[in-house]
Amino acid sequence: MGMIRIKTQNILIFLCVILTITSGVLLFDRYFPVIPNIGSGERKQEVERFIRNQSLYSLPTGEKVVQGELKGIVASLDDKYSEYQTVEEQKRFQDSVNQRYVGIGVKFENKDGNLVAAKIIDNSPAKSVGIMIGDVLKQVNDSSVDNFNDTSEVINSIRGDVDTTVRIIIQRNNQEMSFVITRKRVENDLVTFEIQNQVAIITISSFGQGLGSKMTEIMKTINNSNPQIKAMIVDVRGNSGGLLDEAVVVMSCFVKPETVVVKEKSRYGSLELKTKDQGQLLPNTPIYLLTDGGTASASEILVGALQDLSGAKSVGQKTYGKGVVQKLFQLQGGDTLKLTVSEWLTPKNRQIDKKGIDPDIKVKVKDNSFAVAMEEIKKIP
Repeated sequence: MGMIRIKTQNILIFLCVILTITSGVLLFDRYFPVIPNIGSGERKQEVERFIRNQSLYSLPTGEKVVQGELKGIVASLDDKYSEYQTVEEQKRFQDSVNQRYVGIGVKFENKDGNLVAAKIIDNSPAKSVGIMIGDVLKQVNDSSVDNFNDTSEVINSIRGDVDTTVRIIIQRNNQEMSFVITRKRVENDLVTFEIQNQVAIITISSFGQGLGSKMTEIMKTINNSNPQIKAMIVDVRGNSGGLLDEAVVVMSCFVKPETVVVKEKSRYGSLELKTKDQGQLLPNTPIYLLTDGGTASASEILVGALQDLSGAKSVGQKTYGKGVVQKLFQLQGGDTLKLTVSEWLTPKNRQIDKKGIDPDIKVKVKDNSFAVAMEEIKKIP
């Protein structure tokens, strides 16, 4: 099928590139593909006729039909990262990247086949009713956790609309406890840190907007610590990515300025992204990166770059393997097209997509990657 190319300066304002999310970067392509109109044809009329005559449900009209057609076009790319998003879907997507959502404020992790509360957000509904770290989730409303297909399905059942309630049953010290919790808007920290036995422990939950500036402040605190730290642990387990430009700022805290930290390859050529001068470097400080199967996208960019450039060691499990970049195009009416536009490589040209990054120190899922990293640090002279 033919493809029309139009110069960027002629694109109408409603097709401007907006914030790039999910490992995206604020880059403007010189050209963009125009999606053809396939809103007619005999098969469409035939389908509509069957729906009118046979379906239990009414035929949708107007905007729902248009959105359905466009969703189908994007789905036909066979690219799980490209997506046509309605205004509401885009809002949920942005909230996810920036760690904002409506729920109860608990981060559950899969440990030995159980969903265990690993973090309770301060001032959250869960905190106020007494949910504690280590509590094992057994039931959500009337459904046992064992009846769900996967962890994400369980989490989605806990989330919902503001001021609605959810009932959960947890197990604590062999005793089951029931809680009815009112959902509220919750905002999780993009990054947290602590210093423990001269080891700086940084946990990055998402590469959302503002992460880079928060990391810069953390690095200032670490630099001013007394006694000075002897190693760093950067935990990106379960971090599914976010904004590439934020990842570059984060890497600027570890790598000298003007260093290539990621390479992009698109249909229009190649691009190298370089670090800026953050002035917060900790030269020659050993870095250990905690990874798992949920470490993806911008997180993998960070892991790959620090391995290539600073000799950082990854500890844990193989990463997810998302080595492509998406950009967001805002469409007329407010909907958004999220489209894969390029592939990225590490500074040493390692391809990550569908491969992931093998850990330097492999740890079984059931074992404690953090404890293993701390033991490695003890070996440092």
